[in-house]
Amino acid sequence: MATGSTDIVCVSTGTLTEMQTRHDALSAIGIESRVVGEYLTAGLGTTMPGTVELWVHRADVGSAETALRGEQRPAVPEFADIRVVGLDDERSTRADPALSLFDVHFQLSALPPIGWSRFVRGALEAHGVAGRQGWAHSRFFVVRCAVGEVEAVLNALRPLLVEVNRAYREWAAREAHARADEAAFDQRFGDQLRDLKSQLKFD
Repeated sequence: MATGSTDIVCVSTGTLTEMQTRHDALSAIGIESRVVGEYLTAGLGTTMPGTVELWVHRADVGSAETALRGEQRPAVPEFADIRVVGLDDERSTRADPALSLFDVHFQLSALPPIGWSRFVRGALEAHGVAGRQGWAHSRFFVVRCAVGEVEAVLNALRPLLVEVNRAYREWAAREAHARADEAAFDQRFGDQLRDLKSQLKFD
């Protein structure tokens, strides 16, 4: 790639990892680019925003910026609704002999993502599950209840999980947008600082 200062233009700044990812994204659509400033992260890892730059040919600036805007859209984590898909009778053990209560382990469709359980706790604060204590544990939803209450508990779990899944999905989307806003702010700061640097006169 040509390195003449009038031939190439910086289109993005950030960490080394971010610039390498964007370099790969541009390469995938046929736009040649160069990551500049890797040496600035030597011994410091790749977590210093604004220390590494991505340069492209001046003729490709418009296409590169358009591609990078798409590449930097907030990525909402993929999430499939958590459902009850079974009951593990071997894990379901007696919890309170005096009351004939068991910790009944309902098997979930997948291991819930980080943050999902916080919405379970919120949903259980009012009435629990059919009036019984419940909690998420790994790939299980555990409810302390009597054997004769299992069907009623299962029927109460379904709408509760619908609400938890909805709340988690909305929260995850907000988090993704917040991260995107932070990245955009860092990008603008880097651009402003780079422009200012070109205007400063040093001794």
